[in-house]
Amino acid sequence: MKKAIMHRNQNRHLIIALAVTLFLMGLLGIWGINAASAAGLAPEGASKLGDYVWHDLDGDGVQDANEPGIDGVTIRIWTDDGDGNFDPSTSGGGDTLFASTTTGDDPNTPTTEHGWYNVQITFGGPVYWVEIEDSNFNAGNPLEGMVLTSGDLIHPEPAKVIEPAAIAERMDFDFGYAKPGIQLTKLAGNAPDGGVLQINGPTNVVFTYIFTNTGETILRNVQVKDDNGTPGNTADDFTVCTKPGPYAQGASDTCTTPPRLIDSNHTNIATATGTPSDVFGSPIGNDVSDTDDAKVAISGGSIGDRVWDDANGNGIQDVDESGIAGVTVKLYKAGDLNNPIATTTTDLDGLYSFDNLDPGNYVVEFILPSGKAFTLLNQGGDDTVDSDANPADGKSPTITLTAGQHNTTVDAGLYTPASIGDRVWDDANGNGIQDAGENGIPNVTVKLYKAGDPNPIATTTT
Repeated sequence: MKKAIMHRNQNRHLIIALAVTLFLMGLLGIWGINAASAAGLAPEGASKLGDYVWHDLDGDGVQDANEPGIDGVTIRIWTDDGDGNFDPSTSGGGDTLFASTTTGDDPNTPTTEHGWYNVQITFGGPVYWVEIEDSNFNAGNPLEGMVLTSGDLIHPEPAKVIEPAAIAERMDFDFGYAKPGIQLTKLAGNAPDGGVLQINGPTNVVFTYIFTNTGETILRNVQVKDDNGTPGNTADDFTVCTKPGPYAQGASDTCTTPPRLIDSNHTNIATATGTPSDVFGSPIGNDVSDTDDAKVAISGGSIGDRVWDDANGNGIQDVDESGIAGVTVKLYKAGDLNNPIATTTTDLDGLYSFDNLDPGNYVVEFILPSGKAFTLLNQGGDDTVDSDANPADGKSPTITLTAGQHNTTVDAGLYTPASIGDRVWDDANGNGIQDAGENGIPNVTVKLYKAGDPNPIATTTT
């Protein structure tokens, strides 16, 4: 049951009103004038009960001049069954429904005063209860999402009215309502709200949580919890922080986590929950909450580097050796070397790259251009400047790529093969010069050596 209120200062107004009423009744009675009609009150034998339901914009429980009334609120008046407890019943056996009304314009000031209600009751009669009906808080209804803020006395049940034994207007039963709210912003590292933090491989990430009181009430006991990357699974939820407050309208606060190791794509949702309270620190209404997520993505890995012209044929990228453009390079999953998963060509500097790769094992194949040959494999002790293409088939060894790893050491050196050769002939006149008419000699074995190496590197015959 929603709470209702009665102001202490309004009680004082009531006492004054009653005193003035009794005085006027006596005074006007001397002149033979009907006191009830002269004072503009309810007919003799009846009293009026009511006042305003208003939007308490600053949540302080006081009806300020700039705070509007709320029209369309259903209010029910019940007569007590004599036990002094609010136990309404529409079928008997409890408090009886006396009247139902809806807030609207004050007939005295219809263009400026809204949220007004007025019910005629019997003075000196039963005890009454004033109830703000529950349906007012349903979606689309006037008090949706609102909580009661008003008054020095906030009752755990509707306002209880004991009528005086005199004609009077009990126009002092006001109800102020405000809408509580909270907003949470969760950030991963230096990524903006709603953005994705890109990391290269396992990284320690700091998460930041900023909550703001976006409502019209005070908030207390704000708690921020995180789902630790498994939405829907509460088993690993943890509390980031608990802040007692109070937090006035628009106030914010921040919590952070210690660095957390993130080693895979990560999306987690945090929740901030706060308790609306009145100016005295008492809870009013249900807790409010908000959620926000933060995303971390491990950038895909890459494989690449350079195809270069190994002019001196030593199998090492020397500083004066240029890249070769337009060379076709293919990427395979290790274990399936018949179906490339990606193909690219080298740029003007001989550079290439396969990006956004998942962790796994790969093989790179360099397609040999016409007129070129692969240089020596794995020369020297620096893998960043050697050639990784097998001269027999142009393929690299298996490359193991971890999450977010960028391997920029897979190179291929090419050169333009030179040739040595000419003719073996019959120098008939022995002058050492190929004269016209001197014939070549077939089937002569010819061997080629590297200087300083007694082992031939090639053999042919004429």
